[in-house]
Amino acid sequence: SKRFYPALEERRTYFDEFPFRHKDGRDIICMVGASRIGDLLKERMIVATYEDITGRKRAEEELREHRGYLEKLVDVRTNDLKNTNELLKHEITERKQAEELYKTLAEKSITAVFIMQDGKFRFVNATAISYAGYTPEELIGKNSMFLVHPEDREKVKKKGREMLQGKDTTPYEYRIVTKQGQVRWVMQTI
Repeated sequence: SKRFYPALEERRTYFDEFPFRHKDGRDIICMVGASRIGDLLKERMIVATYEDITGRKRAEEELREHRGYLEKLVDVRTNDLKNTNELLKHEITERKQAEELYKTLAEKSITAVFIMQDGKFRFVNATAISYAGYTPEELIGKNSMFLVHPEDREKVKKKGREMLQGKDTTPYEYRIVTKQGQVRWVMQTI
């Protein structure tokens, strides 16, 4: 009544939660709603309802606990992702720097340098281009065997496989046919 009567003097209805003891001895929580009878609370007459909300309160508490647990998991995962993202940024920067360094070394090399993927040229430096007489656009994307003299193609394939498998590390010589139709000898290592 210390809470209800002052509240009901100001407004017609009032709701609040209270701990109660059930007749079987269990502690429960009830939502108590009260409304005054009449326009004023002169007679101090009210109508009250009691609703056992113990189950709902327990469910709310469990939800709060689970939410807290999930928020912690999200924080941990977010931090993990942040750290991973930073590592990836660092790795990307390092790779870009290494790529730039490789490109500079490859482009400035007096030795022919080329990169092949699936048997096709993906990168060719200026020295390699000068040996063969083609432009980069004429080589990039083309099958590399078209440059190799027809009589040396099987040897080049065999030696290439052996080097990629680590069975042989000795550079080998073979002939190429330039854009102008000249035959030139080259030495290669993979």
